[in-house]
Amino acid sequence: AAPDPEPRQVAEPAVGGTMRVALPGAALPLDPAVGAPTDPAAALVAELLHGRLTSTTPGALAVEGSLAESWEGSEDATRFTFRLRSDARFSDDSPITAADVVDSLTRVAALGPASLAAARLDTVVGYRDFVLDGTADTLTGLSAPDPATVVVELERPDADLPALLAAPAFAILPAADAANSTDPGAPGGEGTAPVTSGPYRWDSGDAERAVLVRSDGTDPELARPDRVELVRTDTVDAAVDLWAAGEVDLVPLPAAGAGQAVPPGIGTVRVDPLGALWWLGLNLDAPPLDDPRVRWAVSLALDRPALVEILDGATALDGLVAPQVPSGEVVCGAPCTRDLAGARALLAEASPDAPVGLTLDVYDDPSVVAVAEAVAAQLGEAGMEIAVDVRSFDAYRESVLDADRQLFWFGWVALAPTGGAYLEPTFRTDAPDNVVGLRDPEVDAALAAAAATTDPEARSRLWGEAHALVLDRSVALPVAQARAATAVASRVQGYRLRLDATPVLAELWLAPDVPPATATDADEGS
Repeated sequence: AAPDPEPRQVAEPAVGGTMRVALPGAALPLDPAVGAPTDPAAALVAELLHGRLTSTTPGALAVEGSLAESWEGSEDATRFTFRLRSDARFSDDSPITAADVVDSLTRVAALGPASLAAARLDTVVGYRDFVLDGTADTLTGLSAPDPATVVVELERPDADLPALLAAPAFAILPAADAANSTDPGAPGGEGTAPVTSGPYRWDSGDAERAVLVRSDGTDPELARPDRVELVRTDTVDAAVDLWAAGEVDLVPLPAAGAGQAVPPGIGTVRVDPLGALWWLGLNLDAPPLDDPRVRWAVSLALDRPALVEILDGATALDGLVAPQVPSGEVVCGAPCTRDLAGARALLAEASPDAPVGLTLDVYDDPSVVAVAEAVAAQLGEAGMEIAVDVRSFDAYRESVLDADRQLFWFGWVALAPTGGAYLEPTFRTDAPDNVVGLRDPEVDAALAAAAATTDPEARSRLWGEAHALVLDRSVALPVAQARAATAVASRVQGYRLRLDATPVLAELWLAPDVPPATATDADEGS
């Protein structure tokens, strides 16, 4: 059947009902700071239970308030003052205060490598002393001058900070939980529940099953289902069995083969893009990749569509920023289009006396290894000699900054839907995640100009210009973008995901007595 552009809306959005969700894998317990940012099940739980200062809408430049009712940034984008909503409360009815925010963000930074979000706070004043050197016992750039005001001071401009703080990892927890618990999202003992800040609160349950109800202070127009029932399953097949029996309304699925996994006649399979991208990294510190002709030859020799076919469940990528992000529409163009004759000519010019030999480092995921072998074969067609070095994931991570690493598989997950979230941490000269060794004053100036620009439209344009510069350097070659698939029952209306895999709850509602779809259709999300 032809794909439905959207699950059918049969009535006006309504308030009420119970949404039933099966969560394959270990989505419970519920610590948002350490959840995988590409796990839609964990992201859904985080969105239901854990509020953040801000919120974003897919495709929009403007950032919206959530627990913060307003904020203002300094002219140089190095100081932000957030004002909390006067009615912002935790699920135990205690007020959410600025101290809770400070302690929550400090906790994320302190988690270090245990949280992918921790390093994104490296612009906050005092981060190095607190996290890297261990010479301070607090993050000095975070302060609470009064119970309703949070001040964030930065070492360098970052006008995208409000967008970053919308990420699920930066959930606001009670100060006591943030300070004392390594797993504050987990349900407590019998008769207790986690204290949460989101639109729903924990009503009953345990690590296997839970019932959530809308929090008393939540506007029903922003969280329309009255209740959400969660059930954890050990496998995707077990979750699909619940779906087939009509016992659940939503099932987050692996994007690969999702349409074949779910039986027809119940709803649709919606496929949405995620903020996770895969690149092929080229280390400028390792000859001969310090020669731009060799890097361009590698780019021209790649057959990207063939690589994406191996990564089932992904989609082709023609840039280093997710195309759904404003400024992400910049594309590589001709340098990313296969041209074997052009690649051979560049290699003959760069190394006329011997073939160019390179090592490609990957970790031991079967799909990644298969892609690496295909890359080696493609580059071999251009005359290069490629050795594939497969390591365990831990060994691969430990060697990520090795000076002699040449080609390597490189995944990046942006925590904010901005060009800067992809470009600034990975290609700025002194960025800790600049694993390609790019040290380019022109690129640094372009990144700095965008980060310091407070007007959203102008900032988006400048991120696009910086994006084009980085693409021109051929230090990271775009390959693919991850996707998320969700089985969505016909009664669930308005379902769509942000790039961070969280659903837009304000648009989601349950329609009673909706006839089932006639087929399970693959529905490409916007």
